[in-house]
Amino acid sequence: PETFVTAIEVENARFMGRNKPERLEFSPYYNALIGGRGTGKSTIVHVARLVFKRETELKSLGEQAEPLRRFESFRQVAK
Repeated sequence: PETFVTAIEVENARFMGRNKPERLEFSPYYNALIGGRGTGKSTIVHVARLVFKRETELKSLGEQAEPLRRFESFRQVAK
C-alpha cells in the first residue's frame, strides 16, 4: 500500500501495558492481534478506531449492538 501505519504506541492505557507504554509495529502486508483474554487486543482496536475517526461505523450496527456499547464504554474511560 502507498500509505500504512508502521506502529502504534499506547501510553497510560487502563487495560493494557501494565502501567508502561506498549508499542506495536506493523507490516504493510499482514498483521494479526493474537493474545489471551485481557491482554489488550480490544484496546488496540478501540484506540485505532479513535485515532482514525472510524467510531461512526459501529453505529450502523444499531444502538443496542454489543460492539457499540463496549466501544462507548471504552471511549468514556479514555477521556
